[in-house]
Amino acid sequence: MPQPLSNSITKESPYNLAFNADELRTRPLLAAKVSEFIARASALDHGMAMVLVSLLHASPEPAFAMFSEVLDAGNRRAMILAAARSTLDAEHFEMLEVVSNAVRMQIDVRNKFAHWLWGGCEQLPDALLLVDPRYLLGHARHFQKVWTDDPLVEQDVERAHEERMAAIRFDFDKIYVYRATDLDQSLRDMTETQGMLDDFGYMFNPQARSLDERMSDAFPNSPRESFLKLAKDRLINRVMFIDGLTRLRTKRGRNSASAG
Repeated sequence: MPQPLSNSITKESPYNLAFNADELRTRPLLAAKVSEFIARASALDHGMAMVLVSLLHASPEPAFAMFSEVLDAGNRRAMILAAARSTLDAEHFEMLEVVSNAVRMQIDVRNKFAHWLWGGCEQLPDALLLVDPRYLLGHARHFQKVWTDDPLVEQDVERAHEERMAAIRFDFDKIYVYRATDLDQSLRDMTETQGMLDDFGYMFNPQARSLDERMSDAFPNSPRESFLKLAKDRLINRVMFIDGLTRLRTKRGRNSASAG
């Protein structure tokens, strides 16, 4: 799990920060992990679109077009759950809720990786830094105000100097440090989420269902388990799914208690 920069460098220590794409070029192994995560997140988007196609029993093209027009990830999830609510039984709808919650968490991370600013610190050559651009904007505005717009300098030179020095410094609690172990964990979570989505999607894939039916007709006395049941068993035995189901039911129980 990434840690704030304040855990690695104190404000009193000398440091040299830079936020630009060149920092990724100087750490190519870390940059490759970031790129892989973003690529895998695109596969998650595709997988959710395929789930929508299966739920609507629709041709892929119009379903994909509808999915692509909805840019907000939360609205995409709401659209898929609305379709699922009208087509799935309670058990399978709950399973989709768990899977979509996991997907949403990974897409949230992807959005940070893609839209926040990457950087580096000379004192941490084995790490990349990630910061919300809104924080840097606020920092820049405060810096400008203190250094160019603040009339305090004419009234109290010593205090003005202290405020100007403080305006230069970054809030290290707002800057996150990603080392190889952090990115590897993110990739493991992403891979497990992709596995969950693949399992769920396979359960409702019409081609898989058709194959299962043909196999049953061809080998009526075979003791084999259906592909769909195997996919369901894989899904419900995944640790991430079990944890997500527990969280969902706990939250639902709290909400029911509050409503009561």
